[in-house]
Amino acid sequence: MNGVIYINAGTYPRYGYYAVDLRTGQVLWSKNGTDNGLNNPVTLAQTGGGGANGPALTETYPQLTYGQLYHYYQMNGGGVMPYLWMVKGSTWYMLDANTGNLILTLINVPGGTAANDQDGSILRFSYTATTGQFLCWNTSQSIPPAGPTGTAQVQWKPPVGNIIDAVNDTTWTKLGARAGQWEVSDVLPRSGYTMNVTGPKGLPSLNRVLQDSSYAPKQLFFIDFQNSPSFGSSEMTFKAARSQHKRACCSLQSIPRQNLHAKQQLRIRCHTALE
Repeated sequence: MNGVIYINAGTYPRYGYYAVDLRTGQVLWSKNGTDNGLNNPVTLAQTGGGGANGPALTETYPQLTYGQLYHYYQMNGGGVMPYLWMVKGSTWYMLDANTGNLILTLINVPGGTAANDQDGSILRFSYTATTGQFLCWNTSQSIPPAGPTGTAQVQWKPPVGNIIDAVNDTTWTKLGARAGQWEVSDVLPRSGYTMNVTGPKGLPSLNRVLQDSSYAPKQLFFIDFQNSPSFGSSEMTFKAARSQHKRACCSLQSIPRQNLHAKQQLRIRCHTALE
């Protein structure tokens, strides 16, 4: 990102992760397992596995998972903000890409099908077949703005050092109302979900999020392999669900297997869904 490559390393002397200038080869910064307050656990891999030297040890070193260029434009400023993310299960650590320093932590991040949108936000789409519920979780929605009212509502200022519940943030709720500043209704719990709609039930597994040329999510793609002992050897059904203006599943298409190789068929149908 921005002419910098970020590298994970599990061996001395670059244990941890570091940033290198692609033009000069200069190491801009490096972090190890003791930086940022992120511990680096050492666990027993196999009791006695080290032979005469004792039990074998496996070190789990901290690793970068995602890079993000977030496009922010509002009345009080704007620009493209570079961030790094470390993911450990449902806990996400947001780092400053310029320094490697920890900014904040998101907990209880939901799973789902990964995608990015046109402003660089990291998304997770999910679908529950029994209820027909479609959800979209968004990193940018999970992080509260600078304040609950006034122009602070549109200011992007990730709160340094905070631990934020990604789906039920009550940071402001705990403050309660403040006379002349905000009411109780202004500080209700916040959710990182930007889409929560109900559509058809019983669809197959959500496989891909299809996007237009600006990276805006436009269509959800479902795949159902029916009676398929091996890939391409039996009947397969592909379904696409179009999502526009926060309305999910306006259009569905079922595509039975034909006399095409399965990989060719999948490629053709994905292309058709985008048209």
